[in-house]
Amino acid sequence: TATNLTSGLINVANATATDLRVCDLDLIGSGNTDPGASVLVEANIRNLLLLRLTSYDVAKGVTCTGSNTLTGTVIQECAIRNFYGASGGTAFFGRLLSSALLGNNLGPSFNEHVLRIQKAQRVAVCNNAMSSPTTTKNTFTLRADVHASAADDTYRVVISNNYFYAGTATTNYGLSLGPSANSENHHLYDILVEGNFLKAGTSTQNIYGISASRVTTRNNLF
Repeated sequence: TATNLTSGLINVANATATDLRVCDLDLIGSGNTDPGASVLVEANIRNLLLLRLTSYDVAKGVTCTGSNTLTGTVIQECAIRNFYGASGGTAFFGRLLSSALLGNNLGPSFNEHVLRIQKAQRVAVCNNAMSSPTTTKNTFTLRADVHASAADDTYRVVISNNYFYAGTATTNYGLSLGPSANSENHHLYDILVEGNFLKAGTSTQNIYGISASRVTTRNNLF
């Protein structure tokens, strides 16, 4: 339990460390004024497992600072709820390579998206429940970095068997594949969206938005 912690309850900051397991912990912040994160990733980290963590009343959930990237990482069966940060205050924010989010319960967010992956390559997002972003935000937004080469792109992503609920706020999208603005040159391709349940709220503008290439969408329920 932490009060007004400006970093993370757990900080992962050593790029030479690998094969880390963080399991079966409750991470509790101080509520709507809390400035910290449950897990703060401050280096390029490989082979991290976050399993059965419960997090609530913090500004941010699992957050990668700057362009730091998680590789070979699994976030599984975690409950990340009640996060308040107005900038990056999501259940997860960052970049993922060869990683997976499996069976997590995410949301609500009071000032941001519920889940935002800034760049994903060879990533699975499966069997998660996500609900209730704040006004003008998305339940799940998948983006990429500004394209200079394929290293900046998002590709080979499977989004399957998730539950997306847009909540009662005036949300933009339940699921959004693409940049945050048309002026941003983000490349997203080779994405499979399959078997998901996307539920609109009372003021949802769009349940699903695609600004990407080579996307297969099948067997979803809207």
